[in-house]
Amino acid sequence: MHLQPLGSSNDDHQSGLESCLSAFDVEEFLRSQVGAEAGFRYHVVAEGHGHLCGQHAAAAVGDVGEGSAVYEGGRILRCLHQVRVALKNMCCKTKSRLKIWKSQVFFVLLSLSLINVIIIMKELKSLLSSLDANSTDKDKQVENVFENLANRLLNDYHIAKGDEEYYFVNIEFYFCNNNHLDVITYPRAVDGGKWFFHPSGIDLTFKSRFTPYNGDKMLVDTSHDFFFGGILVRDVLRKGDREFFNGPYKCEWELFDIFDAITPSICDIPRVVRNRMTLGLETSSAVRHFSYDEEKMERKLKELREKVFIGDIALTDKDFFSFIKEKKYAYSIDREELMLKLSDQ
Repeated sequence: MHLQPLGSSNDDHQSGLESCLSAFDVEEFLRSQVGAEAGFRYHVVAEGHGHLCGQHAAAAVGDVGEGSAVYEGGRILRCLHQVRVALKNMCCKTKSRLKIWKSQVFFVLLSLSLINVIIIMKELKSLLSSLDANSTDKDKQVENVFENLANRLLNDYHIAKGDEEYYFVNIEFYFCNNNHLDVITYPRAVDGGKWFFHPSGIDLTFKSRFTPYNGDKMLVDTSHDFFFGGILVRDVLRKGDREFFNGPYKCEWELFDIFDAITPSICDIPRVVRNRMTLGLETSSAVRHFSYDEEKMERKLKELREKVFIGDIALTDKDFFSFIKEKKYAYSIDREELMLKLSDQ
């Protein structure tokens, strides 16, 4: 109960100032001005007054209902139209927050994806840099690196050029140092993961170092440590039309044919990228393909000793032909299984 002074505030819109909490006017006994529950009707439920004391429209005798009965800023909802406006504003705010949340999630996922790609490509480059002058055939050290890399390249990576994807089908490994004298390998001094062109095709390089004899980059000074090699791309499959390119030259011509000489695009340059899904195919190994007969190979060995490897190397004819005829350094996957896997993706 609130009391007001006589004649000063009779709620009949007469002139005079109203007190926020008057002392002597007697209100109707137990009159309920604001209900405890929200009740929506189209006529006025409660009307705000412009009092000096702020937003006290009326004195609340009971508890004030929460939620949908109160509009923004504490004003009471006056009709169903205001309810719709309030709900619309709430929906707009929710959608705005949802858009911000989605953009934040997308940014986080994109960042994680880029980090994952960087880690994966660093892993591949690390494998291509894992052989050096001290690597040896003892305990199959070199061969184990070959097998690991072959499985990864054939199942987890492909070559991207523009909109086309080329999948490795057959690759051959070459590596030469003083402990693993695979002298049929072309000398090169490059970091791992480069494209290297030579008279027999293109290689994806191992980390390679050697000292040129008299400055000639094709002559190896064997008085210094040397190690070099790479992975010859022999056969690939173009995913778009399922066409196979067989042989190192055909692979080279397909992958590196026609570039814009004025404004080249990075997308036109063949690059090794990670598959969206691993193929999970079994790899098989075989002896590398050579077109030379034994007589020609003997002449080749003599030429290598005299014109490429300058100095003493502990290479016998038997060792040389072991690399040619016995070492299973060619790795491949089944072509039909590859096409089935790509069809499922």
